[in-house]
Amino acid sequence: MAHRGPTTQTTLHFDLRHCGATDNYQLHVSGELFDLTPHDDNSRVKARLENAGLAAMPTEQLSQVTHFVKDVLLPADLVEPDRGLAEVADPARCRASR
Repeated sequence: MAHRGPTTQTTLHFDLRHCGATDNYQLHVSGELFDLTPHDDNSRVKARLENAGLAAMPTEQLSQVTHFVKDVLLPADLVEPDRGLAEVADPARCRASR
């Protein structure tokens, strides 16, 4: 079911190193699916310019950010829009799209 309240558009970054090597991850938000894109060195450099959390991250740890998704509409009344880095804590919850 789609969220009916106010939304905010954001880019999210993920650490999915513990989920296994695949490029086929999806984010499920309010009934919609968003394909995650694997980061490379160039995309991480660009992301640091746009995201204060990544800019503050030590360079040697930046490779831990493995995937991102742009232009996700998140419920503005349910999330903190300035958060842009997420981690799936439970590897059992890692599911690649098919």
